[in-house]
Amino acid sequence: MVLPAHRTTAGLLLLSELDDAELAEVYSAARYRDRPADRPNIVQLRSELELIGRNGFAVNQERSERGLVALGVPVARTRAATATAPREALDSLRAVL
Repeated sequence: MVLPAHRTTAGLLLLSELDDAELAEVYSAARYRDRPADRPNIVQLRSELELIGRNGFAVNQERSERGLVALGVPVARTRAATATAPREALDSLRAVL
């Protein structure tokens, strides 16, 4: 299964590295012409990505799967790329954030 970047912790970390123009290109209306309901709210997403950038980690609380909470942190972070983003996931019923 392939999930959109904005639905995974690693994807959110990678998206947080993009500037506004790059994010607009990734989520352009033209790319979502056939599935407009799948396109995220860009203003809300940008706000979340700014918070991720400031905090240095991403939390996926049921974005990709019901009942799943995942925390992701970048291992090597540069403007050029986030090398990898390990994550820890657990059932939300057992998660204490």
